[in-house]
Amino acid sequence: VVVVVVVLIVVLLLVWYILLLFVIIFVPFFCHFSSVLIFSIERFKMGIIAFRIALYGSIAFSLALFYCPFLIMYFFEPKHFGLEPIKSWRAPRPQYSMDGSVTDLQDKKVLKKGFSPPDKFETKVTSEQRETLKSQIDSRLTELKTDQGLKLPESQLYEYGTPASVLEQFANHWKNKYDIDRFEKELNLDMYSITVDGMRVVFKHTKPENASSDLPPVLLLHGWPGSTEELRPLRKHLAKKGYPVVSPSLPGFGWSEIPNKPGFGPAEMAVTMLKLMYMLGYRDYYIEASDWGAIVAQIMGKLGKTEIRGVYLNYIICPMPQNLYGIVQAKYGSNEQSKVALSGMMDMGAMIGASGYMHQQATYPETIGFAVGNDNAISILSWILEKYQVWSDVSKPLEEKYDIDQLLDNVMMYWHSKSFKTSVRIYKEGWAVTSDAIKTIMMQQTIPLGAGLLPFDVMVSPRAFIENRFDNLIHISELSKGGHFPAMELAEELGDDFIKFAELLKDGKKPKHTEL
Repeated sequence: VVVVVVVLIVVLLLVWYILLLFVIIFVPFFCHFSSVLIFSIERFKMGIIAFRIALYGSIAFSLALFYCPFLIMYFFEPKHFGLEPIKSWRAPRPQYSMDGSVTDLQDKKVLKKGFSPPDKFETKVTSEQRETLKSQIDSRLTELKTDQGLKLPESQLYEYGTPASVLEQFANHWKNKYDIDRFEKELNLDMYSITVDGMRVVFKHTKPENASSDLPPVLLLHGWPGSTEELRPLRKHLAKKGYPVVSPSLPGFGWSEIPNKPGFGPAEMAVTMLKLMYMLGYRDYYIEASDWGAIVAQIMGKLGKTEIRGVYLNYIICPMPQNLYGIVQAKYGSNEQSKVALSGMMDMGAMIGASGYMHQQATYPETIGFAVGNDNAISILSWILEKYQVWSDVSKPLEEKYDIDQLLDNVMMYWHSKSFKTSVRIYKEGWAVTSDAIKTIMMQQTIPLGAGLLPFDVMVSPRAFIENRFDNLIHISELSKGGHFPAMELAEELGDDFIKFAELLKDGKKPKHTEL
């Protein structure tokens, strides 16, 4: 479309300049000739005026035609120019510089005002809540057992969403075999809260098993429908290897608070996470992130260049390269992953099918928030369970890929904290036209990046695109299996690959892209 518009503009400009040339050459000659024949000075003056109108009009029209697309883009997409919108449709954003470090963007008074030491945070699943959970499961189990819905073959079981048979299986396990006491103990282990700019941020702070380890800490960032409990196996593996780990619930998730005004998206979360690490006393750390956490991490990489040693992403949304070479390299290069991923990106039917939930959450999050409900156990389970299946190797059932108890731990996080409705808001704020999240996907990073590619992720970017996109990519690998939730599927392999990336930076050295 852009090419067609540019070609039309060029053609119209050529036509107008040819007409302009005609006016410049022939109008004065005609006027002079006619005045000689008719001997009328008035006719000559009228010809000169006509010539001036044609000349100035042509120039004005040409300029308007040339700048029209840019004016349209400025009014409707001002972010393309690095400008603020003419009218602010959203709440005022925190003041920060996309090129500054965390010490540049934090006013000392604001930092002092917002600072408080971390407190131990504990929560209990009360006997009343346990009875409520059991009652909710019982009421829906009757419905599930008598469901006369679709009868689908095993290979197409999730074509229409979470099937009743699978939902019944998990609901029965939740009611009869799931250990809530174990969940409560795991949840409260190493859990703290701190106040950042008036908001409570709840986080896990796991110390390394080797108390004498001097390795820099790792900030683990989850996405949706993730949580700190989704990242538990990875957190434990990194602590076993000697890394201190900070794993916060993003604002709006778990017990971390979020403002009740619109406009608090991934960019604002990035500032909150930077302040969290600053308040914990960390000035040198890594980030490992996925899903929305990966977007937050990339924004943090732009803001906290002096504090963040490197960012490792196991989920990258990488747009089409701006040059033909990148696309040709992906389609016809030697890397098989790039070919398979590019084919998947071109499958629009699959893309639309896999992103239906996103359109709802990115447009009317309150609607789906109330429809599913903050405290409706089976509704939350149904909405989340489908993602765990279709965002991974669909040829395998859920119980082969995940520990069922751990999967239910993640669902329990949303039910027990009543955070489902606030968690889905990140889609509305993140994909808004005025959001910095979209711009972040397109921007270059200046700190070292590592990437772990999963073969069965919901959206797999071709390796060729990623290598073409990031100048500072120092490590990239293709993991053996897994989908969108590798911290649950293959925590050790993912953790070891992160460590390979971290060891490239262990002396604080930041290698160049050419060392890849």
